[in-house]
Amino acid sequence: MPEPQTPELQTVGTDIPKTPKHTKEAASQQETTAKVQPSVPKSQTEVKIPSVDQQVQMWEPSAISRKRGPILPGLVSTEPASTPYSLEKAEITAPLKVDPQKIVVMAKFDGNQRVLKVGVSSGFFVKTNVLGGQWIKRLNLKGITAPNMAVVPITEAGLDRVLKGLDAEDSTLIRESLAKVDSTQGQSVGAMVSDFAPGTDVEQLVDAPRYADLDEYKNPPKTPEAATDAYVKMLEKTARKSPLGKTLPAARKPPFGGSDGWGDELSDQPPAQGPGFQAWLKDQDTFVNELDTASNISRAMAKYKLQVHLAKLGAPLAQKAIASKMDIIVNQSPKFKKWLGTSTGRDAVIRQICLDVIIGQEDRLINFQGGNFKFDLNQNTLVDTDNGSKSVDPLTAHDLTQPLPKYEAWLDNIRGSGSLPEALVQKLAQGELGPDLATVKLANVRAILKQVAKEADKVARLNPKEDGATAMIDRAAKIQALL
Repeated sequence: MPEPQTPELQTVGTDIPKTPKHTKEAASQQETTAKVQPSVPKSQTEVKIPSVDQQVQMWEPSAISRKRGPILPGLVSTEPASTPYSLEKAEITAPLKVDPQKIVVMAKFDGNQRVLKVGVSSGFFVKTNVLGGQWIKRLNLKGITAPNMAVVPITEAGLDRVLKGLDAEDSTLIRESLAKVDSTQGQSVGAMVSDFAPGTDVEQLVDAPRYADLDEYKNPPKTPEAATDAYVKMLEKTARKSPLGKTLPAARKPPFGGSDGWGDELSDQPPAQGPGFQAWLKDQDTFVNELDTASNISRAMAKYKLQVHLAKLGAPLAQKAIASKMDIIVNQSPKFKKWLGTSTGRDAVIRQICLDVIIGQEDRLINFQGGNFKFDLNQNTLVDTDNGSKSVDPLTAHDLTQPLPKYEAWLDNIRGSGSLPEALVQKLAQGELGPDLATVKLANVRAILKQVAKEADKVARLNPKEDGATAMIDRAAKIQALL
């Protein structure tokens, strides 16, 4: 049996482009997020971040605080006494995803492993993700759950401790990105912790049949020599456009090379068998494993093809990835599709889209994003991992922190000229899960939407002091009025 993949925290803001750390532009790319509640003049947020060899002097709290308080929006001067998760005491144990926009690592807090995510410029989205996840957990709807989540206060000392737990290259890129955080553009630094999210991304379960159709899956290389030859030839193609979506010059560098600077690392000819070959294989295995292919099937399939060849050569990371993909194709995906075809699975999916309507999560089923939730095969449960609005327009933001008029405008956009239940039926029928879902009837959607709204109102009234309770009550009332 293949070794199960370590569950990862699906981070808020998955629409933010993820820049591989090996690209030459990585240090200069900086995503601009929503212009929400600008509070600090730009002059107060501009700061020069020292290079990695100056880390000891980095962000000395007392000196900075004496001058003007925290140097970046989203930071606090000191951790509150009741902080359950202290970055200043966190022990970074393993990186999961690190690029100039975010840090996702395994970390120990008081000896317990958690997933820690730091949004370098997307602190606002971190908060909305946690807020949505906490209400999903409280509602405890049948067939739907979310991992325990909490916002973590960031201090200068705590952030510095996290950065020192990364390798030097990653730390340098993150520091340079932090220097560009601009609160006048709605940017801030934010952090959260999460329990492990069990299950497999729905995106992988839905895409599994496409991998099963690949020649590399049906006819993998039979010898190491054939694998080496296929691997090198794949990197020597002269296609004008790579699976990464970048236009490339005719060169021996696609599919993972060219103008973004990845080609030099991937297109090297392997040395002869021996210590040199093993060093080359280790480098290739590590680099290909780190290629970010989130929400891009063509990138993911190109990565898979490379890993098929590397696995035959004995690369351990590639072997683990191929074994995991095999289990998804042969075991998990068929069981997921079978579950979707039952009334239990269909009603859980309907319940999920109704819940997303209330919390304002448009990128899961309203607009399909299979990387924002998982399916736990053991519990037959959907596990929501990304629960915040991705709207970058402050006029159309609709997460649980936004006032009711903005939410109503968003609902009107979803409804169009018809009713809300009719719109949801259409979303489900035309979405990626549609072909496998049992028949979705309008009356069923209307009844479940009414039930979810009623439960949201009830739970919010039982937790009136919790952040977002008023929004939940108002939204439940709005939806019930539309039915």
